[in-house]
Amino acid sequence: MSVMKGRSMHPKKLVLILATLTMVVALAACGSSEGATDGGDREAPEKKEAPEKKGAEDSGKEEATIVEPASNETLKLTVPKMERVKNVTVPTAVADEEALRNNLAVRIPITGLPWQKEANVYIAGHELGYLGTPSYRAFYDLKKLEKGDEIYITDADGREYTYEVFKVIIIQPTDLWVLDVLEGRNIVSLQGSETQQQVGDNIPKRVVRAELKDVKK
Repeated sequence: MSVMKGRSMHPKKLVLILATLTMVVALAACGSSEGATDGGDREAPEKKEAPEKKGAEDSGKEEATIVEPASNETLKLTVPKMERVKNVTVPTAVADEEALRNNLAVRIPITGLPWQKEANVYIAGHELGYLGTPSYRAFYDLKKLEKGDEIYITDADGREYTYEVFKVIIIQPTDLWVLDVLEGRNIVSLQGSETQQQVGDNIPKRVVRAELKDVKK
């Protein structure tokens, strides 16, 4: 990744990039003694989307919200098609190896929150993880999600946000554009490793994107 000379990087953008690179290394290290293989039901990779609007940069304006911000940023995540993802706590944390071992999933710092009018709530977890830790098989069923499936997020004040899957994309670990918001939209992105058959820094990542459809206050 190169940085253009002669231009200073916004501090919040720099923090996000550093957090993301830490997440890349942590997820790449995902291991399991099981050695399971993918059943071959992966969706065809899509071409990456062009960045639409940067979500990590501070515009200097107060964020527009659809409801009042929750009392804290801790979220609960439920995905009906994912066996282990049932009302699990998702803290906001730099996604290093310790955080990914000790939590089923984490929200990447500085990415969106569900009560914002325009947001990309970016949540990462291990596909295989480590036996005996919350990470074990956390996002193993991510590949089951397809267009039209629902994802539920509950904030710290008990409000439930219903999201509907609209796209599944396959990215490389260096594709930081996937953290950007989509202009005028509130989405959640769930990221896990695309394959169980490789270990290394260049493992493709599966990202399931879903758009907000309803909020129960």
